[in-house]
Amino acid sequence: MDSIEVIDLDPSEWERYKDLRLHSLREEPQAYLSTYENSGKEPDENGG
Repeated sequence: MDSIEVIDLDPSEWERYKDLRLHSLREEPQAYLSTYENSGKEPDENGG
């Protein structure tokens, strides 16, 4: 079993969270209600 690392991100690190989420959607899509294609199209509300 792989280990799990939990980190606390600051709101300024929204891009890091987005990258992690999109990676996870590609690798384990069955774990999410959303799809990679739909999530990748969402606007960046907290950032750029």
